[in-house]
Amino acid sequence: APAGGKIFTAFATAVDVHYANSREVAWYARRLGYSPRTLSRATHEAVGRSAKQFIDDRVALEAKRLLAHTDITVTECARRTGFDDPANFSKFFRARAGLSPGAFAANARAHPAAR
Repeated sequence: APAGGKIFTAFATAVDVHYANSREVAWYARRLGYSPRTLSRATHEAVGRSAKQFIDDRVALEAKRLLAHTDITVTECARRTGFDDPANFSKFFRARAGLSPGAFAANARAHPAAR
């Protein structure tokens, strides 16, 4: 549905701008004037992921980019991606990347061609 595509585009744009402010679907839904369910439905139609998974994917992508291409600490990466607690960030990252942020960074920096 074209409306779903428009909703997803608005959501994806908002996530790109605000992923460090919130990882909660309801937060985006309020900002955009849609229900969380509408956002999730539009996101699932567009990319086959829930709205929550989409937000988390974006945060994980940015964390990987920062860890691979900058020399910032894991704590600073956590802060830049919206986590107050580096331990929560590490848990989040490990669940999505399969290794700790520190290990990911060391590996990416040791093998620049692979990133």
